[in-house]
Amino acid sequence: MSYRQRLVAAVFVVGALASTTSQALAATVRTFKTGTFTQAFGINDRGDIVGGYLGAGFKGFVLSGGIFTTIDVPGSAETNAWGINARGQIVGEYEDARGTHGFLLDHGIITTIDAPGGSSTQALGINDRGDIVGTAAGGGFVLHQGIFTRIDVPGALFTQASGINAGGQIVGRYFDARFVGHGFLLDHGIFTTIDAPFAGFGPIGINARGDIASGSFPQGYFVLRKGIFTRIDVPFGTFGPIGINTRGDIVGTVASPSGNSLGFVLS
Repeated sequence: MSYRQRLVAAVFVVGALASTTSQALAATVRTFKTGTFTQAFGINDRGDIVGGYLGAGFKGFVLSGGIFTTIDVPGSAETNAWGINARGQIVGEYEDARGTHGFLLDHGIITTIDAPGGSSTQALGINDRGDIVGTAAGGGFVLHQGIFTRIDVPGALFTQASGINAGGQIVGRYFDARFVGHGFLLDHGIFTTIDAPFAGFGPIGINARGDIASGSFPQGYFVLRKGIFTRIDVPFGTFGPIGINTRGDIVGTVASPSGNSLGFVLS
């Protein structure tokens, strides 16, 4: 697969979205695990879930129809699966002796993704058109039809793109000049900062309706829907990135009473 690179032209909107809040989200929470340490990162509209687990080393997985399938890039020391689309295409990252690389798993075929000029590449999200977002060399990127477009929030020290929907809306996080973390939405060339009133900000997901899910440990997690932030409360507390599909199903990671981590799906 050959790739080209270009820069993104964007307008930066200073300030955060209005901090309208609602009560905690009321829903059914189901936990799951494989191995001794399980993290869930992404979910598609069919309900297939991807993530990582600790077994004989750290491996990726896809959970579909109640069946776990391990994802292990040949020759890698560690594999993580971060995103999955409705076609079952999976993106993630792996580590080998040469560094960290992104990958695309498409119907059993693994393709390495290395952004130009980046010594470390993470592929974090994929939409139903096959567009991929991630981070490399301190900046974000979107990979569309073989062309890398770099994403940098103006004035940021670091930018990470972590989710993209079919409409091309991209979400992620950045650190400003004071090294304070923020979320962002990039929509048709316009950056908007997202600062939740009650939660820290980590890697985030966005669905086809434009609903955004995110947060960070220990501050908390939220869904942002039509300008309203709603808290996500699950047993034992949450940590790690979370994903959201069009139905509003949310996946993430919780700490179990024994101290290990479990994946969860909230629906």
